[in-house]
Amino acid sequence: MLKRKNGIGVALVFCICALSLTLGLSLPSAGFNTSANALPPLVTMTPSISVTVNIDANFTLESFAMTQDGGTISYQWFSNTTNNHSTGTATAIPGQTNQNFTPSTATAGTFFFFVRFTNTSTGTPYSRDSVVTTFTVLARVDADIPVITTQPAAATSILVGQRVTLTTLATVGDGGNIRYRWLSSATPVNTGGTQVQNWATSPNFQTPANLAIGTHHFFAEVENFRAVNGTQRQHVRTNVATVTVTAPPEPEPARAPNISGIYRTVMGDVDRNTPVTFTVQANSTDGGVLSFQWFENSTASTSGGVAIAGATNAAFSPTTFASGTRHFYVVVTNTNLNAFPMAANWTSSVMTLTVNAPQVEEPGPPIFLIVALVVVGLMALGVVGALVWAGAQSKRRN
Repeated sequence: MLKRKNGIGVALVFCICALSLTLGLSLPSAGFNTSANALPPLVTMTPSISVTVNIDANFTLESFAMTQDGGTISYQWFSNTTNNHSTGTATAIPGQTNQNFTPSTATAGTFFFFVRFTNTSTGTPYSRDSVVTTFTVLARVDADIPVITTQPAAATSILVGQRVTLTTLATVGDGGNIRYRWLSSATPVNTGGTQVQNWATSPNFQTPANLAIGTHHFFAEVENFRAVNGTQRQHVRTNVATVTVTAPPEPEPARAPNISGIYRTVMGDVDRNTPVTFTVQANSTDGGVLSFQWFENSTASTSGGVAIAGATNAAFSPTTFASGTRHFYVVVTNTNLNAFPMAANWTSSVMTLTVNAPQVEEPGPPIFLIVALVVVGLMALGVVGALVWAGAQSKRRN
């Protein structure tokens, strides 16, 4: 039984020693000191072999060791210019005699540190050095401040109800992500401000349609974001863009139609059923639309006339089947929806049309009188003829 127990112990000690060699730890050789000098420190925690930190970051190198003989463990941290324990270049760091050490990270670069464990017991102290830690402090890298390449338009004027699109552009040289937001300001300065459009990748901003009449100020803030160890977000603001909103100008009144002439196909009086056409030639000088209305009046006046139904063209042909004198005139209207007032009229002079009555012949004698006269004439001829015949007979007898 005793031999088996000792065999297991030997095997266990062998395994522990192998593990110690693998991990770089120190273990007691036999559990008690048979030497007149101190035993090696038993190192249970050693600093990391390689550490990388950002500048001004805090990082602590940790270590721990125990004694195997009841001695006292002391610590001394060293710095070196190379990755070794060379006593020729290694320098003890003043005041760094604790088991942990927080190196300075104020300066970027690569530094080397190790700790020396010392067991002070009987006789000669025993020292052991940890692995050398390569301690790299990365230089501070900040995101680039955006560079504005296109400023928004300094001054823009619009009418009330209209909108305008303001735009800006910026670039960075570090490959960061650019985004924009827009702000308004009561004064023409790019400080403070009230956000009117949230962060977006688009550099454009369209002003609201309900901007009041007056002056409004806008500017953009540009952000560059890059995941670096320094300042990750950098901002810059554009110049101020002033937008002036004005009321629309008062519209001009519509212009009267331009009349180039009035024509009729037949001049003077006409007989009944003679075709007659009146034509007015007109045009609009302000882009309006012309309309026509012909009137008839009982007197030679352009007041009080009656609109002729259907006579709404530039040309008008009155009827002439009845005799008499009639009076006409035309009103031309120019309608421009962009003007105020929107309509302007032009009234022609009176055009008089006389339709002659037909010629009437004097009536002849009644037919019965003619017949009677013919009969009487014939009878008279007969009497005359009879008298002439009778006279001739009488001469013969004599």
